[in-house]
Amino acid sequence: MARHIFDDWFHNSFVPAVRRHLLSKKLEAKALLLLYSCPTHPPAKSLVSSNGKIQGLYLPFNTTSKIQPLDQGIIQNFKNNYRRELILAIVSCTSSGISEFLKQLNMKEIMY
Repeated sequence: MARHIFDDWFHNSFVPAVRRHLLSKKLEAKALLLLYSCPTHPPAKSLVSSNGKIQGLYLPFNTTSKIQPLDQGIIQNFKNNYRRELILAIVSCTSSGISEFLKQLNMKEIMY
């Protein structure tokens, strides 16, 4: 991401889309976009609409892991549980081999 690309997206895509959405819901066109602090993003003072009612603000550094559930170990726990269940299924399989077992899996079984 480059600063000018993000700035262009904010002013020419995000702001008009938010205005249209809020007006369609008969709400005041006022919004706040919370962003993760990233060095490639433009400064927060440039992320303000022409009327000042739609703006972007950055979260303080090192706070996303405290407020975003996926950063609180959910992804790692999911991966660990998935691996454990897959290994248990492979060990208990009665087919001729691991590769045959894996070929028989479908998306529904994988999700379960």
